[in-house]
Amino acid sequence: MAGSRRSEKQQAPDAVAGGSAVAEEQKVEIVDGHEIGSKATDAELGAVEVAEGFKVGELVTARNEGKIAAFWSRASITVKAKKVAKGGKRAYVRLESLNGRGMNVLAKGIIDVQPKPKEGKAVVSGCDCFNYGLDLMRRVPVRQALEESLAGPEKAVKKLVLGLLAGEESPEDVRAFVKNSKKFKGVEGLDKLIDAALASAK
Repeated sequence: MAGSRRSEKQQAPDAVAGGSAVAEEQKVEIVDGHEIGSKATDAELGAVEVAEGFKVGELVTARNEGKIAAFWSRASITVKAKKVAKGGKRAYVRLESLNGRGMNVLAKGIIDVQPKPKEGKAVVSGCDCFNYGLDLMRRVPVRQALEESLAGPEKAVKKLVLGLLAGEESPEDVRAFVKNSKKFKGVEGLDKLIDAALASAK
């Protein structure tokens, strides 16, 4: 099976794998202190292993053996698409298979590989289809976290409060849980936000 031919340095963020073997020269883009398109270090790849349930050293070894590529990409939210007050970007380490062995490492039995039409033509490479599906799945939590940060704590507090109440937690327990959450540590006016969320549930 033919693999992706792009280098980790050349890959455009949020792009579909495949296309010209010679990448167009791009301007340097920095998001969250990371150069988009640059190769992830072993330590950064190790952090991905821990966060996403891979075995320690599994992704680093797979890259060293030429099975996968790992580079910095970014997820973005636009004002028009999400109807939010402001847009934003967040960096994450993008993973791509370079061959069938790389697919086996990255899949873990959870990827639904689907071809993405591009300019009226279906992407036919197995690696291209796999990498597109994998990246869509891994971008979801990145975008969700970015959207929450752009929306401010009010929306996140309300979502958590309503979820806990739906689980039949008492208002007192809900308040204690939210106030002890590391996610909202240091948020000003947290009690008022909790009050408002509890009131909206009545």
